[in-house]
Amino acid sequence: MSNKSTIEELKNEYAEWKFQSLEQSNEKANGIGFGAIFNGFAKYLPDLTGADLKVFITLLLRAHNNYGHTTVTTETITEDTGLSKSAVDGAIKHLTELGLIKRFRRGLSQSSITILRPYDPSWDRLKKKTNPPAEIENDDEIN
Repeated sequence: MSNKSTIEELKNEYAEWKFQSLEQSNEKANGIGFGAIFNGFAKYLPDLTGADLKVFITLLLRAHNNYGHTTVTTETITEDTGLSKSAVDGAIKHLTELGLIKRFRRGLSQSSITILRPYDPSWDRLKKKTNPPAEIENDDEIN
C-alpha cells in the first residue's frame, strides 16, 4: 500500500470516528460526551504545566457540551489524571488565574460548580453575531 493511499485511509478513518463519536454524544440526554479545544487555546500553552493541561482536559471532557459546567470533584479529577490532590488544587488555581475556568462553591455537602470560560480573543465579536443556548432553569440540570 502506498503512503498516499495509507494517508487517505487514515484520514477517512478519523473522519468516520469523529462523526460516530459526535452522533453518540448527541444521543446522550445530559449533553456530555466530547470536548472541543479551539485554536485560541494555543496562546495559553506556554503558560500551562502538564498538570494544568490534564486538569483542563478532564474538566472539558466532563463538562456539559452546551453550557460548559461540571460538578466533578477534586477527588475524581485526581483519580482521572493520576495527579496528587495538591497538584489538582494548584492546577485549578492556575486555570482560574488565567481566566480559563470559574469555580463556585455550592454548600458544605455539595461539590463546587466549575464553568469553562471562553478563551478566544475573537469571542466578543462572535457573541454579537450568535444567540447562545437557552439558560439553565434550575440546579437539577447541573450534572
